[in-house]
Order: sequence, then C-alpha cells, then structure tokens
Amino acid sequence: MKSRSLTEWEDSLSTLKENTRLNYVRYLNRFMNEHNLQHDEVFRLKLDSMKADDPRDNIVIEKMVNTSIHTAINVHGNAPSTAKLIAISVNEFLKANGMRLNWNVVKVPKYTAQGVRVITREQIIELLNYSICNYPFRNRALFLFLKDSGLAISDALAYNYGEYKKGIIHLNDINEKFIEFASVHRIKTGVLGYPHIGPEAITGLDNYVEKRISDGETLVDSSPLFVNSFGNRLTRDSIGAYMRRAVRNIPSIKRRVSLHSFRKFHETYLEPVMSKNCIMKLQLKMIHNSDSPYSNPQDLPYEDPENLTTTYIRCYDSIRLFINTADFVKLKSRMDFRDSEIDELKKKNVELYKMLDALIDLQEKALK
Repeated sequence: MKSRSLTEWEDSLSTLKENTRLNYVRYLNRFMNEHNLQHDEVFRLKLDSMKADDPRDNIVIEKMVNTSIHTAINVHGNAPSTAKLIAISVNEFLKANGMRLNWNVVKVPKYTAQGVRVITREQIIELLNYSICNYPFRNRALFLFLKDSGLAISDALAYNYGEYKKGIIHLNDINEKFIEFASVHRIKTGVLGYPHIGPEAITGLDNYVEKRISDGETLVDSSPLFVNSFGNRLTRDSIGAYMRRAVRNIPSIKRRVSLHSFRKFHETYLEPVMSKNCIMKLQLKMIHNSDSPYSNPQDLPYEDPENLTTTYIRCYDSIRLFINTADFVKLKSRMDFRDSEIDELKKKNVELYKMLDALIDLQEKALK
C-alpha cells in the first residue's frame, strides 16, 4: 500500500510538465537511494526534526542534501546546476507534504555560464578525432550539430529524424547546403527561436543517418535523431558522462569545458560578425526581455536587410572548422575566373587608352 507522503507527491507531480516531472522523480530517487530511504522515511525525518528541541537536530534532511550535492559534484563529476536539482527535488517532495527545506542551511552550488570555458576550434577537432573510437558517427554528428546550431544539449537531443529531413535547404554561392529548421520553443524556457545548421553538421548527420540505415535500422519521422546503443533517445547524462571522460583524456582540453561550451563557442565566434539579436534567435534565447509574438526575425531588418537565414549563411565561416577540399577547388576556380576577368578588363583598358591617344592626336592635327 502506498504511503500518504508518496500519494501526495504523485498528486503534485500530475500538474507539472513531463520533463519537469521526470527530473523531480529521478533526482529524488537518487537522493533516497544514496541514503537508503523510502518516501515516508524522508517525510518522517523532516517532521521529527521540526519537533526537535535541539536546533542542531532541526536540519537532519538538509545535512543529507548537502552530502548528496557534494557527492554529485566531487565524486560523480556532475555540474553544479545538476547537483542543485537534488535539493530542488527534495524540497518539492516536502512541499507536497506541507513542509520545506531550510534554504539557509542547504549549500546550493553556485553556477554561472561564465564558469564554462569556450571550446576552441582546435579542441573541437581533437574531440572529433577522439570520438573515432567511441560511437564515431553519432558523436561527430552531435558535436558538429551543437557547434553549428548553438542549441542547448536538451534541445538538440529532442530533435527527431523527421524534423531534420523536413528542414528547409538553402545553398550558398558555392552550393554548400544549409538547413533552416522549423521554429521551435526552447524546452527550458519556452522561448521561440529559429535554429540553423551549416554544411559541417549536415555532412556529419548525413554520414550518421547513412550508417544507421546500413546497420539495418528503419528510420521514420518519429525516430530520435541521436540514439544510444540500444536505439533509444540519447540522454543528456549519457553524452555528458562521455564528454567529461573525453575532457579528462585529451591533454589540450582544460577542465570546465563541457557540452555547454559548444553553445558558448557558437555565440563567441559569431558575435564579431552578427548582431546579438540574431544570435539569440538562433539559440532560442529571449531578446532583451521581449519575446513578443509579433517579433519575427525573418522579417526584421537587423544590421542589414538580409533575413536571419541569409545572415547565418553569410557569417558561417566564423564557426567553420574545416575548408573542404572540393569546396576549396570550387572557390579557387571562382577566384581564377575573377582573375581572368580582371586581366581582360586590363587589356580593354589598354586598348581604350590607345584609342583615346589616337583621338587626341587627330584632334591636335585638326587644330593645326
């Protein structure tokens, strides 16, 4: 028979969004497993501590939460933002049962995006090379997708094959492919944005999709774009653990480089050539505290009259890792053609000057 504390907890969860509900359940269970507790035991510990005469006995649960946070960060290598979810989940359980954590006692880990390093081009390339022995097609595709899109990992992993297949294809002037995805709301905040990816991510994804199909997988529109070894949707924790392992094993990559570092790379390297508003719309971020439904970046004239897609294509070289050999040949061919055009113009200029000199001579003779 269910305890009343569990029933109250489940009732409170039923009103939440699915992702929020799953996170709360997961991190509360993690806390209980670590301390060998059941739901009703967590409830009783908190209730008894509130009745204790000795104030040191009033914070039993809070001390346990602090232990779990410390273990998450220093033993399991979790990010502070992840460790904080343990405290939030325990507090939500207690709130459902008429109590709360004492936040003055809980040591909430401090986390700022500034604490995460920007990954460099060279480090991304090393990470791609490291991935050759570890799900090479998937990890290369995912890292290039994160690099090109600037999306948060949760939003990237939420994509399905159908959304990739149905993306609008654009070409630049040397016929490289770019994909404009349908507008989407960020999972964490609900902010509307317009993700795009370029030729490097597309090449990685096409190779990954081709590998899955050649391995016998049947892909339908609802198939996750990124999957684990069992064919299920890849999770943030799974790829996060891989990323932390890679960072430890690649000497040139410093600590504090994480999956979020791709998002910072995207923003940092585009900032010199693209307006802040454009970057924020690409990354599903709110523009200057205004996310009005009347604001559509495809229609707004930013720093030039081009739309967001054209701006992304124009600025893509700022986040490009490689110069493809075939594209380099095309580019060189175009440059050679331009050179030949310039040579022709020079020849015509010489002829024009000769004709002008001849006319001047004729005019001078006529005046004599």
